Amino acid sequence: MTAAPEGPSISTQALAPETDDPSLPLTGGIGALAAAMVLGGLELRRAGQLRARPLGRRIAHPAPETQRYEVALGRRERPDQVLLLERALRQIGRHCHTTGTPLPGLDRVLVTEDHLEFRWSGLASPPPAPFHGSSRSWLISQDEAGSLPTDPHPVAYPALVTLGVSDHGEWVMIDLEQAELVGLRGDPEARLSSLSAMLVELGSAPWSDELSLTVVGGEPAFAESAPSGLVRVCASVEEGVRRVEQLARRRTAAYRTEGAQTAHSRVDPDRAESVAAQIFLFCDAIDADQHLRLAAALEGKGIAMAAVVGTEDPSLAHWAIRNPDAPMLSSRTGAVEVRAATIPRHTREAIVALVDSLDETSHTSAPWWRDADELPNVRTLMPRRALEDTQPVQIIDLAERVAPHPQLLLIGPIELAGTAGEPPARARRQCEEYCGWLLENPGRTATAMSRELMVADGTRRSNMSRLRSWLGNAPDGSTYLPEAYSGRISLHPGISSDWQQLQILTGPGINHLSTASLAAVLDSVRGAPLADAAPGQWHWAEELRTDMVSLIRDAGVLLAEQARSNGDLDLARWAATRALIVAPRR
Repeated sequence: MTAAPEGPSISTQALAPETDDPSLPLTGGIGALAAAMVLGGLELRRAGQLRARPLGRRIAHPAPETQRYEVALGRRERPDQVLLLERALRQIGRHCHTTGTPLPGLDRVLVTEDHLEFRWSGLASPPPAPFHGSSRSWLISQDEAGSLPTDPHPVAYPALVTLGVSDHGEWVMIDLEQAELVGLRGDPEARLSSLSAMLVELGSAPWSDELSLTVVGGEPAFAESAPSGLVRVCASVEEGVRRVEQLARRRTAAYRTEGAQTAHSRVDPDRAESVAAQIFLFCDAIDADQHLRLAAALEGKGIAMAAVVGTEDPSLAHWAIRNPDAPMLSSRTGAVEVRAATIPRHTREAIVALVDSLDETSHTSAPWWRDADELPNVRTLMPRRALEDTQPVQIIDLAERVAPHPQLLLIGPIELAGTAGEPPARARRQCEEYCGWLLENPGRTATAMSRELMVADGTRRSNMSRLRSWLGNAPDGSTYLPEAYSGRISLHPGISSDWQQLQILTGPGINHLSTASLAAVLDSVRGAPLADAAPGQWHWAEELRTDMVSLIRDAGVLLAEQARSNGDLDLARWAATRALIVAPRR
């Protein structure tokens, strides 16, 4: 077993509790797309942990301070925008391939809450449905992009990266491949923070296997944390320059021999791999001679290669980043200025710590499993397996249990059932999340709640009032969510969750339960735990979710084995099916 690493070293300023966006001190200028990509990569690694987890073990989780970064990233992410951008890029590629038109030159992409806009550097053909606009700009609303089919067609512009967000709230993206050589000037840490944001997007995008990314210098541990596993790391600037020159020579010769044109081949499924974009990020500054060599190798060649380099020379910088405390990125001409997309040092350290904690060999003893020497010296309320193994289990007779007080259902779609008040007209999802946090953290303070849920205190107070009204009063007249006069917040003791009930049922150890009790465990499954959690919510409960998945999968294995040994194949199949429901993608 590998111990979970300690949390990152972060400044006091990074832990400042109150801003308009409580996640800002932890996430810095990381964009919504990059945050979603980081979390998507963590989800893939955690799924690998769950697949490799032995029976009766629970996967390890990062230190609490590091987990706060995951919650903060969750508050920032917009996974729907990543999905819609990917669909739009693949649809553009399919349109150009089908019609035989070359890809238009891309000036920039603007991403807003409402739409995606592709602005062209030259004239393009009329936009295909459902895009609309002109020969200069194609637009598609988020709803229209959502209606696009899932398509395996090659992505049109795989080297897209976010520069930052404009004063109008538009996330501005450019295509590095068409830029070819981009000089970035500014404070070394600000440059590295900006390049790190590009690294995350290029190395974590759903289409990251459609390009090749090499990171030169910088922080190798951060570069290697990219989920794709395809990021190459080069230690020295000189070695990186030589690699660019060598690859450029090979590609130039191949293009001349084959007559390849990236604009046509990129969207051809049979040839796209041969012209995959080759991107180099130079995290350490290069000198003037090295810059000239890169320019000679890349500029004007059209060989699907590009490099972003740090430079101290204003004449070589296409973009400048200034004001390290609130980084702004501006173009050489001054035509574009944005709040830079960055990943500050403490956030990079946290991402590395999160990734390191998700090693497939990292697991500990599960609280729901009891070895022989751990059996409690008390009599349990539920019979042991030996007493009931021979009794048949009638699956259809497993009755739904009705709780006398409100109960939060988590093993499946989230639902707060049995309340005495009316559901709130707004923020219902947040109220359910608050109820879940209070159940798992009784007696905590309002400050701790705001800090761990990553919400502003004003928002927390409003939603707590809504939750109090929704829960209402118990039959004896007491309030289900009392006012915290002592400074400590606790729910009425009668309120529980289906997960807490499951923990009581499996208290003696799931490997010592009867066949009927194991069937009762699986009967509580309505779907994957926290199945419909909204984006940005419940990231604090990742340990809770994986424990639910692991316990139920263990119950399924044990019941299927018992049923098979008793010759009850129907029960064995039912047990396996119920266990698979909790993690259909794992």
